[in-house]
Amino acid sequence: MAAINFPGSPSIGDIHTENGKVWRWNGSSWINITSTGYTGSSGYVGSGGTTLKSLTVYEPTSTENITLFFTTVALTLSKVAAVLTGSNSPSINYSIKSGSDRSSASETNVNSTTVTSTTTGTNATIADSTISANSWVWLETSAASGTVSSLTVTLEF
Repeated sequence: MAAINFPGSPSIGDIHTENGKVWRWNGSSWINITSTGYTGSSGYVGSGGTTLKSLTVYEPTSTENITLFFTTVALTLSKVAAVLTGSNSPSINYSIKSGSDRSSASETNVNSTTVTSTTTGTNATIADSTISANSWVWLETSAASGTVSSLTVTLEF
């Protein structure tokens, strides 16, 4: 391996790049700060336990179209629940969709579900429990009535 030619008289915090490595001067020595990238688990791996993802939409309308997250691994939905806050008999319809192209759903995971509960929530019927790897997951609303102050939707994997 070739010797590294560090610059003379560096100032604290100076950066030096050579032979594909990055070094930072800390005042007394050059410290290798080369990033090798993430080498751990990609997430959602293993057995036991559950993962939850929740979203709260304040003052939702009947035309919401909101991205929840992106996943690089395949997921299996085990439960979807929603609850409202509001007054005057609040009600809202929502769907959960997923696909690699955010502009057109390849999977409708939860068909239009009406939520009226402001206490214990409403469990949705899952139409397609599979969320494919490298997919966007989003929420769409299609109807709202009463005064809906917030809609919280939770997905369990």
